[in-house]
Amino acid sequence: MTQIIYETHANGHWKELFASKNKLLGGHNLEEGEEICATIKGVGSEQVYDKEAKNNKDLVVLQFENGIPPMALNVTNADTISLIHGNKYTDWIGKRVLIHTQKVRAFGKDHDALRIRPKIPRDDDFTQFEVKLRSCANLNELRQVFMSLPKHVQGALTAVKDEMKGKLS
Repeated sequence: MTQIIYETHANGHWKELFASKNKLLGGHNLEEGEEICATIKGVGSEQVYDKEAKNNKDLVVLQFENGIPPMALNVTNADTISLIHGNKYTDWIGKRVLIHTQKVRAFGKDHDALRIRPKIPRDDDFTQFEVKLRSCANLNELRQVFMSLPKHVQGALTAVKDEMKGKLS
């Protein structure tokens, strides 16, 4: 699994042009299939303007280390974090989460919503195993290499295996 540190993409999404849209981490900050491995620095609130109520409101946010913008915390993501790091949000500080996008239908159209994966990121460096998978020349070799990996590495690199399977099919 590749650990990603937040940075604006060279061919940025149009929302990156507007400071108000860049205040919080959004689905537009991630490329398709990309993940961010983020360490929680705090849980707090941000003032945002509510267009419907025409006033400011407090929004619960996760604050992260390494310059990653804060992320609005909804009930879905809070529930997922509580599954992997416990119910006390004060215990989440210093813990790591994997952030990815998922297509959701809201407000009449599809959006890339940020989601927390329900697994604890490991400290292992899987680069050497990923290189082995990506160097496979055929499906048989891919199957053999993948099955020879330790189980926790298989779990972390399933997406790479599936990507290569698609390319080699």
